[in-house]
Amino acid sequence: MSKIAYIFAGQGAQTVGMGKDLYDHIPQVKELFKKADELLKVDLSEIMFNGSPQELTESKNAQPALLLQGYALYTQYRLTHPQPDILAGHSLGEYTALVAGGVLSFEQGLKTVRFRGELMSNTGEEFPGKMAAIIGLSPEQIDLICQQVSGVVVPANYNSLSQIVISGEQNAVEQAVELCTQQGAKRAIWLEVSAAFHSPLMDKPAGEFSSYLENIKFNNCSVPLVSNALAEPLTEAEQLKKALKMQMTSPVKWVQTIQKFTELGIDKAVEFSPKPVLAGMNRKITRDIKTITISDRDGLEQTSDKTWGE
Repeated sequence: MSKIAYIFAGQGAQTVGMGKDLYDHIPQVKELFKKADELLKVDLSEIMFNGSPQELTESKNAQPALLLQGYALYTQYRLTHPQPDILAGHSLGEYTALVAGGVLSFEQGLKTVRFRGELMSNTGEEFPGKMAAIIGLSPEQIDLICQQVSGVVVPANYNSLSQIVISGEQNAVEQAVELCTQQGAKRAIWLEVSAAFHSPLMDKPAGEFSSYLENIKFNNCSVPLVSNALAEPLTEAEQLKKALKMQMTSPVKWVQTIQKFTELGIDKAVEFSPKPVLAGMNRKITRDIKTITISDRDGLEQTSDKTWGE
């Protein structure tokens, strides 16, 4: 029997216009978007539908926008599909997974990622940083290059065996990218982010955020959730909170997460995201898991056994 995972994309997947077709055609989603605008006291819907790419990319906007759209897609999908066997999310997407699993309420999840995004945006202004995806070098090569560079630069996301994101101080990341190119990297892609996520530059906001999380009640997860920081399935509230506190300064272990999926017998995954991101990563990690991406209303309406090639 097939086992399925529901997964949620992180920052970088945002795109202007995201969620507009859901808002226009599904009353329940429209109400969810209105609730988000009221909760945050920000016209997040307008930023998502008609804002500039620069405005939407700001962490304080991108993070709640992605949670809102991802959760809206998830709730509509669940009307006609069963509960997953496991949950996971990439970086910010882990928060959407926590809401989907009942660990956090939608309202608490939204406010939490807005606060997280504000902290990260402020840190980006105080400690400017960069992130770049390096394609074509092994994790070991990337680790060695980061150690050779003066300044702060570290592996931040293990997205596939041949795509690792590095993060840190601007000059240090630029030096590392140059070294990666010299040592045979096929490509280096600069990421559209407002700060150096999952790096030591996040130490200050991570401390503030950890204190913030202490005052939030976590529930047990309805199904196991594979954490970014540990790449292990967790269900207990305190374990999930502890792992989340680690996440902001720890690398995202997506390769290890998908490898854990295969160990647990997962052979299908549904990605909820404005555009396919995790599906491509998953294919590069293993061919044993088929991943489809639900991005909009058309995607919700077209999902069937035929989608999986069955």
